[in-house]
Formats: sequence, C-alpha cells, structure tokens
Amino acid sequence: MLALLLSACTPPPLLDQPYRELPGVESELLSLDLYPLAEPAPLLVWVHGGAWQSGDKSKDIADKRGLARRSGYALASLNYRLSDPDDFGEPTHLFHPVHVQDVAAALGWLHRNAEAFGVDGDHMVLMGPSAGAHLVALVATDTRFLEEEEMDPAILRGIASYDIDAYDLPARLALPAGPAYVNAFGEDPAGWEEASPLYHLRPDLPPFQLVCRGPEQRLTFCQDFATALQDQGTEVDILDGSPLKHPEVADSVGETTDMVLTPGVEAFLERCRDD
Repeated sequence: MLALLLSACTPPPLLDQPYRELPGVESELLSLDLYPLAEPAPLLVWVHGGAWQSGDKSKDIADKRGLARRSGYALASLNYRLSDPDDFGEPTHLFHPVHVQDVAAALGWLHRNAEAFGVDGDHMVLMGPSAGAHLVALVATDTRFLEEEEMDPAILRGIASYDIDAYDLPARLALPAGPAYVNAFGEDPAGWEEASPLYHLRPDLPPFQLVCRGPEQRLTFCQDFATALQDQGTEVDILDGSPLKHPEVADSVGETTDMVLTPGVEAFLERCRDD
C-alpha cells in the first residue's frame, strides 16, 4: 500500500526537454529526460554511450530509472550532438568538444531548474558507459566546461565511468585505433591531450567508480587512470567487468538480476548520496 501511495505522489517524468537551442541542430539531440521522485532527491545523470556517433537517452532507461529510485536519486538521461561518420571530411562534421559542451549545458539546465522539479541540483552523480564514460570523466576533470555554465564543480559528488580506454587519447591514438576515435577527435594530435581526462586531474575531484574489462590494452588504460586519480588523492572504486562484453556493461547497469556490476554500483551511489 505504501509503495502505491508513493508511486501516486511521484511527479510525472519530464520528457524531451530542450536544454539548449542551436541553429540547424535537431531539438532531440539537445534534450533530456528527467524522472523526479516524490520528495526532493539528489540527481543521478546518465550519459549514454555509442562511440560519440550514435546512441540515445532512452535506451534501457527502465533499468537506470529503477537503479536511481532504489538508491534514492532522481534520474536525468540526456542526449548530445553526435559525430556522424557519413559526413567526415565535410565542413559540417562535428568534433570534440561539442559532445562535452552539450553535457555541460545539460547539467547547467538541470542545476538552474532543479528546484522547480523537486531535485537537489547541488548534489549530482554522473554515470556513463563507453563514450559516456569519457564524457562524464572529462566534464568532471576539465572544469572550464562547467565554469562556462556558471556551475561550481563541487556539486559533482561522484563520477561513474564505465568501460572506456579514452582517458589518455595521445597514448590511445598512438596505437591501432578504430575510426571512431579520429571521427570524434580529429587527426591533429595537438587536440588529443586537451580532450583527455588524464591531463586535467586535480586533488579536489569527487570519488570515481571505474569499470575495467576487456583486452590487456584496455585494462591497462583503465588501471593507469585509476592510479593517476589515486595519486591525486581521489577515492577510486574499481569494478571488474571482465565477465561482460562491451555492450553488456551499459545494458547490465541497474538490472535487478545482474550480480556483476549492479550491487557495486548501488553501493557507490549510497556512498555518494550520504557524502
């Protein structure tokens, strides 16, 4: 009965809400979905993956919504502009930093409008798999993107970055790499360091949770990033995602039947909520 009453009091979700407007850009790419709780709550922000060129905020969102609700968080899931491989080489092709600029703009909108929707805009945890893992790590470490939105980086209480090897792009692109990296970050090495979370670390970062898995090369990048964070005094929690394939990481997070990642994710969210 109590669960039914709480459900009845929960505000309806806010879907396809634009967080910025840019000429010539489809509004869907610059929109977010917000799922508030019945009472004011901290905010879990989900940033989807897809190699910076595909993906959508609605994918598997029921599991992420359940994860947030069980952990005492409202949930926001956002879209951002994508680097279309079909127009690579054209003047209209989108490269970094448009993706992270959009993530920061969405966070800014959430922060400014939080009170109106019963959300604690001063207490956010960012979570993303694959390309989303790179984006949440970068927006947290390179403070200029949040500062452009007049946000204090201290509102970020935790960063959950799952299964990516893009923390050190100069090192990653020095190795054989798929076209997704050049498609998103270009062919000029001068910009790769600036787009790498590793090169923006500082002592006052919030706790990080990383999912490390895959071949030795990917594991090494993940573990090296964890070590670099720890050297700055950052609390780092590492989840072993080795039983899962890359697409399964994003799919598994929040599934009630998942015993590989979800219990550790829930524990991390609890720590970040009580911080």
